[in-house]
Amino acid sequence: MPRPIGPEPAASLPDSQSAHGVFVIIDVCGFTPQSAKRGPEATARYTAHLRDELGKIAAPLHFAAFKDNGDAVFLFRPSTAPGNAARALLDLFLRVGQNGAQLSAHGFQFAFRMVAHESHFAIVLDPDGRMLDIAGPQAIRLFRSEKLAAEGQLLITNEASALCHETATRDAFRIEPVKLDAPLKGLESEGYSPVYYRLRPPISRLSPDDLLPKSYLHRRDTLRAECKEIPVFGKFAKPIPMERNFIQLHLTSAQKSAAPRDWDEFAEGRHQHFRTDYLSTEQLYRTVDKAVIFGLPGAGKTTILRYLYHCTLRDDPTARILLVQCASFTPEHMAYLTDPRRANSPENALRAFLAIFLYPGELARTASQADLLTATEVFIQSHKEGRLTVLIDALDEAITEDLRHILALWTLDLFRDETKGNKLFLTSRRTHALEPGLDR
Repeated sequence: MPRPIGPEPAASLPDSQSAHGVFVIIDVCGFTPQSAKRGPEATARYTAHLRDELGKIAAPLHFAAFKDNGDAVFLFRPSTAPGNAARALLDLFLRVGQNGAQLSAHGFQFAFRMVAHESHFAIVLDPDGRMLDIAGPQAIRLFRSEKLAAEGQLLITNEASALCHETATRDAFRIEPVKLDAPLKGLESEGYSPVYYRLRPPISRLSPDDLLPKSYLHRRDTLRAECKEIPVFGKFAKPIPMERNFIQLHLTSAQKSAAPRDWDEFAEGRHQHFRTDYLSTEQLYRTVDKAVIFGLPGAGKTTILRYLYHCTLRDDPTARILLVQCASFTPEHMAYLTDPRRANSPENALRAFLAIFLYPGELARTASQADLLTATEVFIQSHKEGRLTVLIDALDEAITEDLRHILALWTLDLFRDETKGNKLFLTSRRTHALEPGLDR
């Protein structure tokens, strides 16, 4: 029999087997692989920690955390509880999202999704009146709804929407309707509401990283650690701190033809800002927004981009940035794109480069459409605001001529965009300076 959480319920319940209120499930995303990795002892410690901490967060809002099943904690707020039920539900959602560090422990990283339903529920009480469980079709309906929820979002039923839609709209929560074409499994004979709503927190209440999927944050931060140093002869010598790189770049002549079929045109426009034909990587970072960098194998092209990546995140840890290896672009990535060859589309180019960044090489087969969609939405907005950096490495290393041509077209889409503040750098061997299609 499930054990109740805490010595007393957070709010008094009626002395009957039925109660009206709001039933909430907080589910830990990614719990199963973390549990398998950490083992049963760490899992038991974490689940105890989770239910205790969620109980503390929920109690001031008059939600009773009455049961857990390992990866989820169940809460109930009776309609007899004092205060505004809609405000309490939305505040619970926000407070759980704001306490991710507190809810992470014993090697487990907390990420959650939350579902809520308002109705009359069949309540299972112990002899002392403490809540043990919720049963019946309304509870089953919420259990079945859980699969419709997404990480970092609150999914509410149509009934719960009637309760809190006005408050959520006034507080600028982002609301997305979800319409079902058929009853939820197991509820065919009970009737059903075909409409649900996904809620995300107001942007003003989020940190910049809260808008992005964890797959992007993990990839960005992994590369951040790798780009702090320059390896020397593998691991046989001490690496050089990235700031001490000794690469210099030679500027192409500003007097050359500006014909659009020559990559050099994109590197020339700022030549007059420098007194010599050379500049350091620091000058490149501070003064140039768009450039194509040519060099022989081993000349330091990739190191330059890693330096730019390092400096960008050093100065802004939440920067919107991509470092794309052209050799990681495979035919499998094309399946995740919409109209991949459409020209003059920075948005389509960003979606393409995000797919390669998040799921390089063979990982393309494991891509999450939901994560890609979320990240693309954020990056398109950042691009419009002039807060985006895209670093594209080694065009010449694309695995086929066709894929190289597609990468070149996507890169041109971004080069042609005139939004101020965005940065774009591409490296290649000089042999591909006249990549077919660049004169379009």
